[in-house]
Amino acid sequence: MENRSYLIIDLKSFYASSECVMHGLDPMTTDLVVADAARGRGTICLAVSPSLKAKGVRNRCRVFEIPARFRYIMATPRMQLYLNYAAEIFLPPASGTVRLDTTTNASSVITDALKTLYVRIVRTGHPIRRILLCANHVEPEARQELSLFAPPEAGTKERARQQTTLALHQRFGKNVLLRATDLLAAATRRERNEQIGGHKAYGNQETVEPRKNLPALRRPARAAGAPA
Repeated sequence: MENRSYLIIDLKSFYASSECVMHGLDPMTTDLVVADAARGRGTICLAVSPSLKAKGVRNRCRVFEIPARFRYIMATPRMQLYLNYAAEIFLPPASGTVRLDTTTNASSVITDALKTLYVRIVRTGHPIRRILLCANHVEPEARQELSLFAPPEAGTKERARQQTTLALHQRFGKNVLLRATDLLAAATRRERNEQIGGHKAYGNQETVEPRKNLPALRRPARAAGAPA
């Protein structure tokens, strides 16, 4: 098994460390907080240097909560500076667009276009944390334009296969049909198919009662003459 090293950076202390470096100070030995002094002692400390944090001062505390016995530097927040530093240190996100030759809902056409985009913009050798996809200019299927260079029946089989897949998912759940890669140990699709907004959809139960089997909701009785 390959050994790997991981670097974890506390971004809250990162703000304070950036200020220390800009002042030529050592963030490990300098007591510094990032807070706007113009807002008074009730303002929140956006960041606390590692030195001050080691003495028990926590991030996001208010200035008046810092013990009076501590002598520290208060630096005014400079968010753009911190963002610039972060952009130099961390891998910037890759982004791009691809345009389809014609309107389509064929998964094979869309997948091939996304593969081409992926190869063009993603840096190989770097880990990927998240992929976000967005479709623009979406239109109803009835408005699809026919191509002069493809027979009318082109894509008919794929469309029928997609409709069958959707029907099976609606009837038996999203995990009824899976790709072989979804069965790998590191795959997460089966688990995510059972989630809503990143949380379990059914708690500890595998299924829930269909809507038609749920008990009807009863409204509380109203006194005679009460407004509806």
